[in-house]
Amino acid sequence: MLPACVSEDLDAFIAKYPFTEEAIRRLDKVGIKIEDLTKPDAKDLVDGAVQFLGDLLSRGERAREPATSDAVNAVLLHLIAMAAAAHLNPRAWRRIADAESKLFSSKLSREEPACIMYIAREFNLQVKPTGNVVYGNLARLFDFGINVWDYLRTMPRNDPYWSLGSRPLVKGYVLVRRGDLVRLVEEAVEARVMNIIKSFSEEKDIIAKIIEPAKDALANLQERTNIKYEPANVKVTTLYPPCIDSIMKEMKGGGNPSHMARFAYAAFMINALTDYEGLSIEEAVERVVDDFKPVADFNERITRYQVEHIAGARGGRNKYLPPSCQEMNSLGLCPTNLGCGTRNPLQYYAKSRKTMQARQKERNSSS
Repeated sequence: MLPACVSEDLDAFIAKYPFTEEAIRRLDKVGIKIEDLTKPDAKDLVDGAVQFLGDLLSRGERAREPATSDAVNAVLLHLIAMAAAAHLNPRAWRRIADAESKLFSSKLSREEPACIMYIAREFNLQVKPTGNVVYGNLARLFDFGINVWDYLRTMPRNDPYWSLGSRPLVKGYVLVRRGDLVRLVEEAVEARVMNIIKSFSEEKDIIAKIIEPAKDALANLQERTNIKYEPANVKVTTLYPPCIDSIMKEMKGGGNPSHMARFAYAAFMINALTDYEGLSIEEAVERVVDDFKPVADFNERITRYQVEHIAGARGGRNKYLPPSCQEMNSLGLCPTNLGCGTRNPLQYYAKSRKTMQARQKERNSSS
């Protein structure tokens, strides 16, 4: 039986969730062929798609989706945008896929459990209600069970929160809460979008004909994604690297950073405070937990557990390093698009501390 989100208005469903199997089935049903998109009457679609692609690059998950009253056109706009993305620097592909997946999950998070489960299955995730997996207290504590291999395939990497060892595993299913399943679907969406972009990159001749009407706009986007990476020239502008500074400001403003943003912040601060500021692991953990208190969904018990795990005070006793600058950029967490000229946020911090200390000595000597 189809959930209400699908059965009540299929057009609205595929317009909202363009990368589902349901959306692809609709395109097949109406007989849309890739050659049709090279025709003159597709120009408005192409222009809108390239404009949307630019918004994905500049605004990330806050991008404004194209407005259209036609469900098929809504799906096509996203697909044409991914076709255009195939002509950009591959370094930008992950940022685009990440933004698309977060747009998707922001809508999914507001759906009923039956709809979330249906959409998870659209991405080949074997999901069941917990009542179909286990009884008693565990069934009340969790919302879904996901096949363990699907969990391992889609779980976010480098984040101890998702460690399989900290999750209940019953009859081959990992028990998860609603928000966690939404996040796993987000990861599956990102992987599918990346595959779509890669497949378009292998069909560049026909894609070039499709995006011909918007070639000037696309050329501007190409210029934006062709920034050279020169790690030897660290450009110090603030004490903390811009990626960490941006996450810090979002946290202080009561925002809701992504899991990877939180992991990156905690891993960076733990290493910066212990290796450069001389704090003990325990002192650094307290400082980082305090930093997370303004966050919208702050839970001290969960935050402390995760920060202690990142600091190596729990679990495997390994202190995690923050993601590299390349990884931060591919996740959409680098506001300068590798403009700092460094390899890792900690490398930036080492340079910035020396620079700030030198400037302070100059001020002291001149006063």
